[in-house]
Amino acid sequence: MKSEALQVNLESTRVDVTVDDRYHILLEVMDRYHGVKDGLQVLLEEICHPYRNWGYIVKESRSYALNYFHVLKAHPRGPEAARLYADIFFQAVESARTWDVKRDAADNLLFFIQHIVRNAEDDLSSFSPLLTYVFDRIRQCPEDIFHLFVTSFYQLTSLAGDVLNTLRSQETVADILALNRLLEHALQYTYGYWLKQADPWSWFEDLHDAKVDEPQINDALREVSHRQLMRIKKP
Repeated sequence: MKSEALQVNLESTRVDVTVDDRYHILLEVMDRYHGVKDGLQVLLEEICHPYRNWGYIVKESRSYALNYFHVLKAHPRGPEAARLYADIFFQAVESARTWDVKRDAADNLLFFIQHIVRNAEDDLSSFSPLLTYVFDRIRQCPEDIFHLFVTSFYQLTSLAGDVLNTLRSQETVADILALNRLLEHALQYTYGYWLKQADPWSWFEDLHDAKVDEPQINDALREVSHRQLMRIKKP
């Protein structure tokens, strides 16, 4: 038998949900796939619910964004729909209450972008504005959120390599300014992060209570020392 407190809670969270008009593009793109469209409708209702479950949203959005990318690629409004999926992941990164869900959202956003770059083929130019939008928005994230992208399993440097390899293979010229700015910001952030940690050189000497005098160790520590980081980090 349900407790009175539980019943009151259920009543308070039972609301009529209207899917925001901006998400109708996703339904339009999946219009031919009726069973899939029904499941997508459930996801969109959850996204628009005032007591949304971000863990569920991230998991399901990943599934629709990746498994049906071939549909996005073939549809005239596919790039618009792809941007909505990106926005959903950004919403989760910014609004989820737990850092596990935030990290999962950041990882899946980068994985989705990687998937687009690797699978868009001749249609990559159609998704180029989306890539610029995502790279710029990641760069502008607050430091705690930006940290999730810098430390993601899907590394920004690897993603940049995928972009450049795809452009070369297609002999395509594209605007990569946003990507360059993101990489520069990520490097500056990384240098700053390690400069706040103990200097590896000093740490090693303190650990062994002796000066570093082995040439190989000396050379290895020099490359990651605070002095070296300060040298390559912009003022």
